[in-house]
Amino acid sequence: MLFLHSPEFARIRAHVLLTLTAWGALMVAAIKVQFDTAAWAEDASPVSIVAEHDRTPAVQNDAFAELVKRAARGLGEADGLAHREMMERPEAVRGRVARWEGVIVGDVRRLEVEPVPLSTGEAPPDVSKACEGVVLDPVSGMTVAATFLEPGPQPPAHGRIVFDGAFWKVATWTNRRGDVVAAPYLVARTWTLAREDRPAPVLPILMGITGGIAIASIVIGAQASRRQSAWKNSTGSAK
Repeated sequence: MLFLHSPEFARIRAHVLLTLTAWGALMVAAIKVQFDTAAWAEDASPVSIVAEHDRTPAVQNDAFAELVKRAARGLGEADGLAHREMMERPEAVRGRVARWEGVIVGDVRRLEVEPVPLSTGEAPPDVSKACEGVVLDPVSGMTVAATFLEPGPQPPAHGRIVFDGAFWKVATWTNRRGDVVAAPYLVARTWTLAREDRPAPVLPILMGITGGIAIASIVIGAQASRRQSAWKNSTGSAK
């Protein structure tokens, strides 16, 4: 009974509680990841642009045709255009180039691009491979829709792509849940695969911490047992 009130037992109890707390945090993080993945899947659907309102009334008109020609020739460097600017000041930033990185939500779909009006001597851009898709930034949770004149390499599951696109308008569409979604719509040549230099995943770190705490608890418990044996032996000798 004396051992139950000893400092060694108090240390073991504290480490066990710490281990259980860390394990609980690990489970909460795992559940959150599952919910986030499910939310991405719920929102996944091919883009079907059905509204022309979008605060910037624009269809496949001369402005769109000009962006298609620019994308075919090369848009040049992105100029730091932010998602918020495209949503809040669409008229002011139309045609500027944004760089976007994220995960393709759902599938890209073939897109019929209307004939692009040309000036004398201009070569028509190849739009036979044009496709359309939604790209989600998993860090910020923001999305953009985009026309790609040609598809890029197939990313792995949940793999990120990166592309430069010229801002066209704020587009709206209805996702699979029936919600109306609004997002910037970009026109791009194609996409490339993003470098896999993302931060270390949280779950393996938590698992490592939990394992370390468990090992520490075992070591401390073993030391406490040896001290208890030594204490009993010394008490018996004293008697």
